[in-house]
Amino acid sequence: MKKIAAFLVVFLFIVGCAPSPEFMKKSLSETLTAMPTINQNGNSTPVSTATPLATATPLTTATPLPTDTTEPTATQEPEYFLGDTVFQYGYGLTAISIQDPYVKNLPLPAGEGKKYIAVDIIISNISGNPLRFSSLNPNVQVKDINGYVYPQVFGGANGDPTFFFHFIDAGEKIRQLCIFSVPVDTQLFSLQYPLDSINGNNQGIISTNLRTPPEGHIPLQSPISDSSSTLLPACRSTDLLYGGTITALKINPNAIPMYGLSNKAGFKFVAIQIEVENISNNNKFPVDESNIFLIDDESYIYPASFGIADELQNNSLLIGEKSKGWVMFRIPKTANPYCIKYGEDMFSDKYWYIDLTQ
Repeated sequence: MKKIAAFLVVFLFIVGCAPSPEFMKKSLSETLTAMPTINQNGNSTPVSTATPLATATPLTTATPLPTDTTEPTATQEPEYFLGDTVFQYGYGLTAISIQDPYVKNLPLPAGEGKKYIAVDIIISNISGNPLRFSSLNPNVQVKDINGYVYPQVFGGANGDPTFFFHFIDAGEKIRQLCIFSVPVDTQLFSLQYPLDSINGNNQGIISTNLRTPPEGHIPLQSPISDSSSTLLPACRSTDLLYGGTITALKINPNAIPMYGLSNKAGFKFVAIQIEVENISNNNKFPVDESNIFLIDDESYIYPASFGIADELQNNSLLIGEKSKGWVMFRIPKTANPYCIKYGEDMFSDKYWYIDLTQ
């Protein structure tokens, strides 16, 4: 009986000295807080505070995933076809039509198993740097449906105006027939035009599709920026620039070329009488028909066509000297002359703009 009584006394003493559950929780939390952690340098640093565990929340019903849509977004590239304008790097490329095969007025036959095809294109400078352009650029290529590429062999058919070298400034456009030699069974897929801007900041390749558009397709057109909506250059009746003056004296809207130069259906010849004077250019002032262009009221550019009576003669003028003569252009019958674009020389982007609307 004494043993039992002694056991009860010891048991009650142990129970009375045991920590409460609240004390155990507090002690564990303080222990975790005070535990050191080892940083990357091998030193021990105390953990700031223990982050309590998140309490469980009951599950809610799952939110369904958004359904996919086939509607194109505003940033998606449209699908292009023949007649659409592709706009990239500040420039536009339009393939208007294809002549397959092309058999008109070419100096050489296509050869065994070959044919010529012609693609009528428009190059537009919307907002880019002055763009170097040549009708004879072999880097212009067509690609067939099998991935084969073929370079341009002629720029313009016999009698078409040819741009041997020119700069297309912002707001200006050039229309050119590009001719390619391809195998007779070729089916075209696309046309690639390499860009070559004056300072190299806008180099790249524009590619446009040559597939026949589906029925009801509305041709896509180039965007017109705020700067290009009034891009026809400001013109003057007499322009003093780089030490010289250019003056348009007369316009003949129905010019008759010499040497039997043939016209094309839908086109006409116009001639402009120009006077050039060197006022203060110590390096001599250039006079060269190859550097003279006409711009119409839709911003298309046309090179000079040689062969008119009293034609402006090529020369280099000293200070105080003048030169006068006619320069002829072949333009569409519906085109209206807007100005003369007179270049300092073939490889310069410096131009005078002479008004033809007054």
